[in-house]
Amino acid sequence: MQAVVLDILLVIPGLLESILGKAPMSGFALQIYINAYNTIWLFVLGSFLFAVGKVAIGQTPRLPLVADAADAQIR
Repeated sequence: MQAVVLDILLVIPGLLESILGKAPMSGFALQIYINAYNTIWLFVLGSFLFAVGKVAIGQTPRLPLVADAADAQIR
């Protein structure tokens, strides 16, 4: 379930881009756009590395923010 939440997180920027039109081409809006994409990508990469590390030592990974969202979807 945590993987599904992470996948949805990766889809959100593209969905917002298609709803709002095309991406900004310059200025402050472009910087916000780039930072948002980078932040989401780095969060997912960090979550992946955390999960791989936990599995490598034989523990079940429970990602801090993602696990709570996944648990809320199950209830």
